[in-house]
Amino acid sequence: MDDILAATLQKMNRYEEALDNYNLAIEKNPEDSKYFNNKAVTLQKMNRHEEAFDNYNLAIEKNPEDSGYYCQKGSIKNC
Repeated sequence: MDDILAATLQKMNRYEEALDNYNLAIEKNPEDSKYFNNKAVTLQKMNRHEEAFDNYNLAIEKNPEDSGYYCQKGSIKNC
């Protein structure tokens, strides 16, 4: 539920609130790679690229088979 609220808040450009909810989702299920990825996307939108990079790495660590994580991580180089 926290991740759904976080995604909604992110779409509303309420990034700080979205981060709070992604953090709650991560606390409840720290092995779910999509929470780290979505948090990274939010951080990237906030121009917090170093933190985004770290969270993409965590997503990749949790699920190295998801090629989308690598692509999104690579997008930071263009920022």
